[in-house]
Amino acid sequence: MALDFHALSDSERSEVLYHLDHISYLGLSEAFEQFEKKTGTIVDEYGTTRLYASSLKLLAELTAAEEPELAKFLIDCHRIGTDLVAEGD
Repeated sequence: MALDFHALSDSERSEVLYHLDHISYLGLSEAFEQFEKKTGTIVDEYGTTRLYASSLKLLAELTAAEEPELAKFLIDCHRIGTDLVAEGD
């Protein structure tokens, strides 16, 4: 399993903006648990999660140590106000 990140505005999910593989997802389990505790949003490897630009900075901070490229991507989306969908497969 893995997560593909798309722009929320891309209703067809035609462009993958960032891909997180299964091993990386597992390595971020603590960060995702912290994110859920702070926001109530569950980042689910098997489902679809809406991530709004206003919460991306927090998620970037929580994931930076394990996945710096993901954190950079999230910060960039936060800065330009791009809401995301994380879609599990």
